[in-house]
Amino acid sequence: MKNLILFITFLLLVNVSYSQSTKTLVKSLKLETNKVLFDISGGKKINYWDDNHIKIIFVAKINLSEDMLNQLIKLGRYDLESKIENDITIVRFVKILKDLIIKGEKVSENFDFEIYLPRESRVVGSIDVQ
Repeated sequence: MKNLILFITFLLLVNVSYSQSTKTLVKSLKLETNKVLFDISGGKKINYWDDNHIKIIFVAKINLSEDMLNQLIKLGRYDLESKIENDITIVRFVKILKDLIIKGEKVSENFDFEIYLPRESRVVGSIDVQ
């Protein structure tokens, strides 16, 4: 019986320490050109709509608790920005280029994007950030 209780406790601890949190975020960005380049990593689904701005719905998945994920969101880790270079709107994460290390371990971050673009715009390329 004692071994069974120890085994169950071990499983619960392992499950808590390897938890993965998921959060869906929505960002809107002004589109000032008709060409867009996405400098974001993850799966991307492009949709076209009749509005005049970019809407990005993305799911962030990390191997931390939901509280830690919420703190990262508040700190702006998953903020997106757009800037214009050579008549192309480039969309990228502001703070994601640096690895996130907590307690000496790299945090695994994965993203899936659903992107809504104005009908008159087109995607000119996509760069996956490593």
